Amino acid sequence: MAEQDPIYSKAIAHLASLIEDARQRGDRETSSAALATAGVDARPSVRMVDVRISASGLLIFANADSGKGQQMQKNPRAAVCFHWPVLQYQAIVEGLVTLLSEADSDAQWRSVPRDYTLGHWASDQTKAQDHPTALRQNMREYQQQFEWERVPRAPSWRAFEIGPERIEFWPTGWQRLLARQRYLKTPDGSWAVSSENP
Repeated sequence: MAEQDPIYSKAIAHLASLIEDARQRGDRETSSAALATAGVDARPSVRMVDVRISASGLLIFANADSGKGQQMQKNPRAAVCFHWPVLQYQAIVEGLVTLLSEADSDAQWRSVPRDYTLGHWASDQTKAQDHPTALRQNMREYQQQFEWERVPRAPSWRAFEIGPERIEFWPTGWQRLLARQRYLKTPDGSWAVSSENP
């Protein structure tokens, strides 16, 4: 298993530490990242998403019927790029995408902040959105509907996991004078690491 490989574990731990370091330095969106996917026609698409780090990979929530949800199911490869200006650093993760089970999606949903869960109900990402006023009205209606109960997982919202095959850490400041670290999954399932000086 990838999570048992010490080199892989070191890379994931470093990624988690960068997120925490950025948070402590005042970055409010430390776990936000650009998610790149492509359809079966190979046309790329990218958008910002919230990412959670687990021992086995990166977790994101998406509407399974939306553009990105469909792309991740029909062409299950993705890349994620984190950028922390406060650290002058970025990280790139590439790998295979797995649609998690309903039960696993429910378990992940329970850890999502309430405002985000309500937002998932209020926003239909399968089509162009109405005026922001309509979205705010949707939000108020779901706040009232679920006022006294835990917000259930919206049926179309599922957890996806990106199983890393490549993890890179890049400096973005100081003329990029620091070495780039690259972690790669080898054909036998083990991990290797290399550093490249500028």
